[in-house]
Amino acid sequence: MSVPLTIGTSDPQDGFFIRLKESAVFPMNVWFAYTAACVLLVLAPGPDNLLAIGRGLDQGKVAAAVSGMASGAGILFTSQPLR
Repeated sequence: MSVPLTIGTSDPQDGFFIRLKESAVFPMNVWFAYTAACVLLVLAPGPDNLLAIGRGLDQGKVAAAVSGMASGAGILFTSQPLR
């Protein structure tokens, strides 16, 4: 039996307390599936990485480096907030 915790509201007598609640935690199979999905999303290469890898395999190291730097520069200069 697991003992899930939820944070309760502040109590004037005791200050801040933690209340035990049975339905506060995901079942382990849901947690494992969620964690596995998050890990796969973090490890999956994005379109910029796939472009650099493809150019590297097709045209060599220099083309891959140029493609990677151009993608980085594009992200750097196009993702700035407008002022």
